[in-house]
Amino acid sequence: MAPFVNKFGYWDIETSIFISNHIKDNNSRQIFIDIGANQGLITLQVYNNLLGFNTIQYICIEPVPLFFDNLKKNIKEVNSKANFNLLNIGLGKVSNLIAPIFISKRNSTSTQNLDLALDAQKDLIKEIVKIVSVPDFIKTYLEPLSYEFITVKSDTDGSDIAIFDSLINSAVGFKINCFVLEIILTDVSVSEREVLIQNCNNFSQWFFIDRNGKYTQSKDTIADFLKSKQGSIGDLYLTQELTKNKDSY
Repeated sequence: MAPFVNKFGYWDIETSIFISNHIKDNNSRQIFIDIGANQGLITLQVYNNLLGFNTIQYICIEPVPLFFDNLKKNIKEVNSKANFNLLNIGLGKVSNLIAPIFISKRNSTSTQNLDLALDAQKDLIKEIVKIVSVPDFIKTYLEPLSYEFITVKSDTDGSDIAIFDSLINSAVGFKINCFVLEIILTDVSVSEREVLIQNCNNFSQWFFIDRNGKYTQSKDTIADFLKSKQGSIGDLYLTQELTKNKDSY
């Protein structure tokens, strides 16, 4: 990650531009939730793209203490100019859980699923992190806020599909009109794939970019891909237009 950023000055630029443009097009009171924020590169790129938009609240979720410390340092300079909430937790289905996470020694990545780690076990650091359930996260951190729409980016190297399911089917699911999630289909069952596609159907537009940069826009093609491909990795971009006839928190 660091060599790429040093060379090009950005990270996952497609994601930050997509999110920024979506938020601009839906100019209203919004929350941007960065799940697996790492050291804050995506959030900072979105923030810089949205300078002058004062109705955006940022929530960054990062469970790894080392990454979280760097996140705090990176956000510190802009935290007085915008509304940031930095959370040193992970999201899951069970709250108040203490779980292991595996961190790569060679780059700034981590995963809760050892089978998804790109490094040999000797090249990983095991740490214990705090996991909060999605319903508890919503009750504690979202219910006290006032907003109309939610944009989510989720990149956790393994937990994204479960987090997506929990958020879409939560009390605030109808407020989510943009969701970017990492897709890793290793060990994803047929029933889990069906639920994933069902949740995606809450959105009118689907885009998929695989790790080779191949871009797919057809919903049917993406659905077939999600049903059939094993172990594939990419980013799924989902958007929809929501009406404002719901009461805001």
